[in-house]
Amino acid sequence: MNPLIERIIYGFYVSDLGEILIAQTDIGVCWLGFVLDGQKRSDAVAHFKHKFPKASLLQNDTVAENLGRRVVRAWQAGRESAIDVDLRGTDFQVEVWRALRDIGRGYICSYSEVADMVMRPDAVRAVGSAIAANTVSIIVPCHRVVQKSGQLGNYAWGAILKEKLLLEEGVPRALIC
Repeated sequence: MNPLIERIIYGFYVSDLGEILIAQTDIGVCWLGFVLDGQKRSDAVAHFKHKFPKASLLQNDTVAENLGRRVVRAWQAGRESAIDVDLRGTDFQVEVWRALRDIGRGYICSYSEVADMVMRPDAVRAVGSAIAANTVSIIVPCHRVVQKSGQLGNYAWGAILKEKLLLEEGVPRALIC
């Protein structure tokens, strides 16, 4: 293999949250997505592969299961920030994703509050776009961002999973519209 071609190991982990497709580089986790209900694994892999077109992708479900178990345990303990990540995006996106990692378990923020966190109060829509581009769900806890009204808003893995994550984190149901 060409040493200049990046190697990414990926695979599946079935958790209490659902089936997870997880991937890592030598730097850290670069992808954590859920296999949606009714979605074929091959479609989830195609979506993942589209984000890393020049990488050498190696499937290893044993590695993925161990990594997935470690990530879910860290998330359950509110220590997902201890998981190394390989964040790939624009400088602005990475800044937003780092801000999301500061939102503690059991807390929610609005998109405008995240815009304030990154010192860009006028960039609420851009913050929303950056959040939508997050490729490491639960480690970069984009599910903790809701609309100012309390509505859940969009979530790549579906509103039902977003609500489940927030409830498991202890967010009172009354705060989740």
